[in-house]
Amino acid sequence: MISKFKNFIKILILFLTPLIYENIGINIGGPFGIKYYYSSSFNPKFLGLPILVWIFWVIFIFIAYNLTNSIFINLFKKDYKNLLNKFFYFLVLILLDGFIVTTFDFFIDPIAVKYKLWRWENFKESYFGVPIGNFVGWYIIGSTTTFFLRILDKTYFKNLNVRFQKIFPFIYIIIILTLFFLSIVFYNFEFAIQNLILSSPINLLSLILIKNDL
Repeated sequence: MISKFKNFIKILILFLTPLIYENIGINIGGPFGIKYYYSSSFNPKFLGLPILVWIFWVIFIFIAYNLTNSIFINLFKKDYKNLLNKFFYFLVLILLDGFIVTTFDFFIDPIAVKYKLWRWENFKESYFGVPIGNFVGWYIIGSTTTFFLRILDKTYFKNLNVRFQKIFPFIYIIIILTLFFLSIVFYNFEFAIQNLILSSPINLLSLILIKNDL
């Protein structure tokens, strides 16, 4: 019965998991006790979370999940079912998912804070004005969400569409380059270069996948 609604359940996981985490962060606090508030002008909101932020969560996690699949299946030539059934590889999958999601936030959060779309409290160490705990939070949300997605895959496995996975290296590179140029315009060149370096492992893997497909 559940297998028939697997894709619908995945959509619910993608939408609800970040929403739950965000509301915990807004009302209680995130990692290391830091708290944050979205600007009253950053609208529309749903349950305290700007809908645009919510949409970005869904998009970025979906990209990370599929790009990780592409890396292991199309580049490392691993069988997805075997990956899910081996604890080490399963762990690597969700950890890589979390890192990919976080590479987007290296660019986004400092710019958003600079333009006062949200603000942070109770922190000392920061990365361009954003507490380190925020990036830990992004990592946790990304990995937790894909953990549920992959548990669903493991329990109700069906062969992945390999051709569909192949588009995600292109999508990732396009988004990173867009964020890079926006960072130059809205922040500065040093910030843009530093984030490009932080995301370089995924950039390199994506470029290799793209080269292999051309």
